[in-house]
Amino acid sequence: RVKVFGPLLLKVDTARLMRTLGSMLKNGVSLLAALGIARQVVSNRELSAQLEPAIEAVKGGDSLSHALTAHTGFPKLAIQITMVGEESGTLDDMLLRAAETYDGEVKSAIDKMLSALVPILTIVMALLVAGIMMSILLPRHLPRPAAQSVHPPRAAPVSDRAADRTTRDPGWFLAPSGIRSQPSPRNAIRRAAGRCTRS
Repeated sequence: RVKVFGPLLLKVDTARLMRTLGSMLKNGVSLLAALGIARQVVSNRELSAQLEPAIEAVKGGDSLSHALTAHTGFPKLAIQITMVGEESGTLDDMLLRAAETYDGEVKSAIDKMLSALVPILTIVMALLVAGIMMSILLPRHLPRPAAQSVHPPRAAPVSDRAADRTTRDPGWFLAPSGIRSQPSPRNAIRRAAGRCTRS
């Protein structure tokens, strides 16, 4: 993560610093005052802290390019452009040109990252859609387990004639096998008593 975004953020801070310095110098602001203001636009705390000794070196009479080389970690290309501007007397224009250069590099790097993310996102979306479709369609093609039907035990068959005889004659009863059996003596006595009572 640091290797990918570290150089990119360094270029962003370099472009901010160079643009702020070039704009202020072009408007007649002194170099020391411009450095104090430009230090506040740098988002990286480490680079912002490195600018403090560089400003002190400029106060002591050192050149801006030498102070940035000795005390900061800004790119060499930016420092070389600053040196050319100091030697040619067009420091403000060269600083603005350096800012435009680094802005173009940042934009190009972002475009490359976005173009690399497009196929990756496409593959991820395709895998997600395929997983959803498989989760919907796959259960339909799997073999279903055979349903086991539970039936109550069937009673032994009873002939219609035996059932009719048993209904009319309570002295007779059916055995569990469905065959008519001889009535018991107790049932015979009850049956005879019942007939005497009726008569």
